[in-house]
Amino acid sequence: MAQIFLKDAGKAKIKVAKLVMIVTDFELGAKASKELVDKISTSTEPVLITSGLDAETAIKFKAKFKKAGATVVTKEEYEDEIIKLLIEQNKKLSVSDINTLLKTKDIDGIKESCENLYNNGDIDFAGQGRYYIFSEDNKKTKSKSGNNSTLKSEIKVLLDLFKKDILTKEQFVAQIEEKLN
Repeated sequence: MAQIFLKDAGKAKIKVAKLVMIVTDFELGAKASKELVDKISTSTEPVLITSGLDAETAIKFKAKFKKAGATVVTKEEYEDEIIKLLIEQNKKLSVSDINTLLKTKDIDGIKESCENLYNNGDIDFAGQGRYYIFSEDNKKTKSKSGNNSTLKSEIKVLLDLFKKDILTKEQFVAQIEEKLN
């Protein structure tokens, strides 16, 4: 079942509020829908609009929101993006790293998606909130080179994120301490 999160309401907030009423099957009235749409402009995280939709219906509503100028994301998209990222990075990433690299500002949604993917056998869990998918070719080289090169590459990624002002100093230090423990 799909969940739909509103990331940005765009400029046509009234149209978006009407769509919120429709997608929630009018469980949210006009006032509550308007408040939800207004809330997203001050929120740093996407707001859950509805859950329990089949994938096809979620895709249709996503297109309608996009046409109205809003940005929405479905939980399934998080899962697809996480898998692509882990394959691309080909190393262990923490939930916060995944959240930062995907620029979602929805760490709870990312964490839940990672747990679902792990429980379904789609990704692997390394402990300490880190997930990974290694390609078969890289599995051999990783095991030969040991954990030292993995740690170095993870620290390099964190340093790049810090230099690009994606991570704050506190986040950077916390991540380094986590990796060294």
